[in-house]
Amino acid sequence: MGPYRPVPARTAQVGSEAVIPRTRGKAIFGAMLLRKILLFLALGLLACSPPHGGPAALDPPGDDIPMDVLFAQDHRDVVSLCAFLLDTNATVRRDAAIALASVQDTAASACLTKALDDPDALVRRNALFALSFIADSILLQQIITTADAEPDTAISRVMHEAVFRAELRARPRDAAFLISYLESTDRDIRTRAAQTLARLPQEQLVPATDDILHAFEVERDPNVRMFLVGALGHGTTPEVIQLLKRLGTNDPLPMIRVAAVRALSASRDAALAGYLFDRTNDSASSVRQAFAV
Repeated sequence: MGPYRPVPARTAQVGSEAVIPRTRGKAIFGAMLLRKILLFLALGLLACSPPHGGPAALDPPGDDIPMDVLFAQDHRDVVSLCAFLLDTNATVRRDAAIALASVQDTAASACLTKALDDPDALVRRNALFALSFIADSILLQQIITTADAEPDTAISRVMHEAVFRAELRARPRDAAFLISYLESTDRDIRTRAAQTLARLPQEQLVPATDDILHAFEVERDPNVRMFLVGALGHGTTPEVIQLLKRLGTNDPLPMIRVAAVRALSASRDAALAGYLFDRTNDSASSVRQAFAV
């Protein structure tokens, strides 16, 4: 293992032996617990492999994390964590980058940006993940460029997911931004974008109706299509109403028919009462039960 730059340890003298104070022992235990929680969250956010195969998983939490990295994380010691990013051991550098994701301090921007050029792909991934929590508009563009240029396709996919989440935090109610991500080649990103889009208020969705219609027409994934149908629920144009009625009646997937019926119900258009009543006879119980929700 390469040379560390440890945080100076405070020791207390008992007789002729130096011992670690109880307070530091508790701090280290707390840091180890926090570290494991963070890694489990990171696994949930970025490494849940979908059925068709997903990105490389984040390293599972273990008990061999260097104490100095844990101690620096617990004390939000950005200087020491940035120093660990230069360690000769790649595992230490990976751990330091994840620790900085927990700290979320903009003072780490410079060292994390340099780590984007690390020869180890997992260090690059973890560094971009950490940057995604603190990126401003300029830094965000830089990590987008890094994700696009990443030669490892699995790592690149995780990077793009982190970039999307960073942008989503910065622009949570921007319909145009969400619609732009409906063109992503990553199904999971399109699903999250469509799901978030469907939750926007009516005043945000109505002006974007034509774009949502187009996205629905070209989309083939049923989950993405289901959320896009939900996003069309605020549309009151004849074109939207006819599409939703057709989907509610003829789409082969019950999940799409349910979404269409609920979207039409949300419009509260009295002229649709007869149509909606007929859907209570749908062959799928999930469609019939949609009226009871």
